[in-house]
Formats: sequence, structure tokens, C-alpha cells
Amino acid sequence: AYRIPNTDKIYINRAKLGSFEATVESLLHEKLHVLNYKHDGNGRNINNNINSVPYMVSVMAGKYVEGCK
Repeated sequence: AYRIPNTDKIYINRAKLGSFEATVESLLHEKLHVLNYKHDGNGRNINNNINSVPYMVSVMAGKYVEGCK
């Protein structure tokens, strides 16, 4: 999923989401951006971003959903 900056709309590319867990993670990640949570560091370098709220919360939610199966 992705969103265009300065908008509240979240767009989904269903071809890239292979599971329900991935969909939950992606949508929650983008929703956290709508709520103004940002990534640590600059750019798309995953090493700078893995400790940011959007990544940490969305990964926890994905693990929770996976455990509910």
C-alpha cells in the first residue's frame, strides 16, 4: 500500500500483497503515516527505518494476525 503525501487516502496494489497478514501490515503502516508518524532517518534505507513506529507497530500487528489463525 502507499499514500500520496498530504492526503489521507491509502492506495492498495493488491498484486503485491500475498497474504492477509501482509495486507494488515501494509494498511496499518500507511495509516500510521496518515496519523503523522514518520520514519527515523532519511530516505528509504530500511536500516534507518526498522525502529520507527510505522514499521514496529505494523509488524507486531501482522504477527498478531498470523497467530490468530
